[in-house]
Amino acid sequence: MIVVLPFPPSVNHCYRRLPDGRVVLTQAARDYKERVHQEWLTRPVEPVGGAVAIAMVAWRPRMVGDLDNLLKISLDSLQSHYLENDSQIVRLSIEMATDPESPRLTCTITRPDGSSIVPEYLSRASPRVSKKWGNISALIAKTRRNNGLRRVST
Repeated sequence: MIVVLPFPPSVNHCYRRLPDGRVVLTQAARDYKERVHQEWLTRPVEPVGGAVAIAMVAWRPRMVGDLDNLLKISLDSLQSHYLENDSQIVRLSIEMATDPESPRLTCTITRPDGSSIVPEYLSRASPRVSKKWGNISALIAKTRRNNGLRRVST
C-alpha cells in the first residue's frame, strides 16, 4: 500500500513543554494531523493490522534540516488511519529527495517479508463507526460538502 502524506513539520516544531512539565502538541502538529485526516477521508481505508515495514521517501522543499526529525509526527499520523498502531512497525527506512514544487512524504507499507498489502477501502454505503472518529461515512459526507465536492452518479 502506498500512502502520500503532506510534508510534515520538523519534530522541533511539534511538541512544547508546559511549565507544569506536560508535553503537548503545537498548533503546527495539530494542523498536520488534521491535514492527514482530511487526506484519508478522500480515500478511506481500513487500518492495517499485524507487523509492517515502512519505506519512506521525504520529498523536501530544500535540503535543510535533519531527516530523522520528520519521523515522529509522520508515524503518529499514520496511526488509526492507515495502521492500527505505530508500534506494529518492525522495519523502517527513510531516504531524502528534493521537490520544491510538491514537498510530500511517500510511505510504502508492506509486510516485513516484502509482500504487498492490498488496502481495503471502506464502503461509503455502509456506515462504519470508529472509536476515535465516530461515524466515518458521516465525516466523509461532511468533508465533501465543506469542500464543495459531490458524488457523481454514472
